[in-house]
Amino acid sequence: MRPWLVRAIAGLVVLTLGAGVALWWWGLHTPAFPQPPVTGKLEQRRFEFGGLPRSFLVYIPLHLRDPAPVVLVLHGAAGSAERMRSDTAWAFEELADRDGTVIVYPQGFEGYWNDCRASGVSAAKQRGVDDVGFLRAVVARLDGDPALRGKRIATDEVFATGLSNGGHMALRLALEAPDFVAGVAALAASLPTADNLSCRMSGKAVPVLLINGDEDPVSPYEGGETWSLSPFNRRGAVQSTLATADYFRTLAGYAGPPFEHRYPDADPADGTVASRRVWSEGDRPEVDLLQHHAGPSYRVEKWASSQPPEELEIGGTPAQRLVYSAEVERRKLTKEVVCFRHHGRIYSFVGLFWSSDDKAREQVRRAVESTVWEQ
Repeated sequence: MRPWLVRAIAGLVVLTLGAGVALWWWGLHTPAFPQPPVTGKLEQRRFEFGGLPRSFLVYIPLHLRDPAPVVLVLHGAAGSAERMRSDTAWAFEELADRDGTVIVYPQGFEGYWNDCRASGVSAAKQRGVDDVGFLRAVVARLDGDPALRGKRIATDEVFATGLSNGGHMALRLALEAPDFVAGVAALAASLPTADNLSCRMSGKAVPVLLINGDEDPVSPYEGGETWSLSPFNRRGAVQSTLATADYFRTLAGYAGPPFEHRYPDADPADGTVASRRVWSEGDRPEVDLLQHHAGPSYRVEKWASSQPPEELEIGGTPAQRLVYSAEVERRKLTKEVVCFRHHGRIYSFVGLFWSSDDKAREQVRRAVESTVWEQ
């Protein structure tokens, strides 16, 4: 995989692995990271595809390469193109300024992507939305766009990255459109099991970077049932992360063991560490697995309710806060879960923090109480 793309993905890796408080927000808007100074401009494009209104945001740096590579940054379930910018701390735009790359934030249909998992209740899945075709059309429309100031798109340097549902969509591009993408990076996503697969496998290899946590409660590292937004929205079973990596490395023709590296433990107090496996040889497509090893937040077999459920109303939406506690290595851990029911769907916000960390507790409360629903 191209080195500059790996550097770009690092923006997401740092956000995912380096958070002091583990927060998941699905369909919610939480306080944004401070926006760094960037030199380019952001524009929105709307068009009809497959009989549906679709859109995307495009960031074009001041100093653009010619032809310019493209990185498609795909949001997670119930997400949005705009929120993906802030959720990744605008890291891709900073890197675009440095490398002259076009960054595209496509918008999933009603907040979702029709990925390779056959199961799911989203409108994108139920309507069989052609998201591979949509993403092809996005890049095609960019080539010749007036905002590029006469420069062209490097159609052989189109990369895709995504988180969760967006990561699954990136894997769909790797499976079905190897002629379109020069490489993909998927976070918190693995290939579906055979009985949950709705994609057509091309059998052609592309560079793949997988970034998964071995105690992810939503996308299980060892494989199994996945869910999105709430335990009631099952997305079917996925293969293990290692089986996913094995599929792509076999497809690329690797028979030997990978290069393995365990990163130094930068903060022994947080109980987390990362390791990497890389299959790379000659001109073969590189397969790269970055594994986030279990942190203290997940080494819990049983949570105990620490206070009665609390009824809330946030932004005009009824909600309920549930607080649990557990002991990990003689330290008390708190888990706060705030559940919303909005437009007939259940959304959840989860905060995990050491019980003695009052600053983290306050950050979680402020984030939940500042929730704004997108119209």
